[in-house]
Amino acid sequence: MFKKSDLEFAVYAADPERRQRAISSYRLTRDVLFCCAALISIIDLAEMIYGHSAAAGLGMGCVIQWILVSKFDADVRLLTVVDQLSANKTE
Repeated sequence: MFKKSDLEFAVYAADPERRQRAISSYRLTRDVLFCCAALISIIDLAEMIYGHSAAAGLGMGCVIQWILVSKFDADVRLLTVVDQLSANKTE
């Protein structure tokens, strides 16, 4: 199911130039998703406090956003570690 994205990630991890671009791109995506997830969380909390019925739908969207934030954060961390290891290997 995830073979295509795994292969794409392996290509980014193997090439130093692509890895740097991927790190910056994933960081930007993670930061944007984090802001969206935080905003949705605040709106969802307000919906729950004031008792509106849209809270369940927003809650599911909020959970999905936080999962995506953690996925991109893990990718950034892994690519950063690979970058540091390859820098240490060449020294």
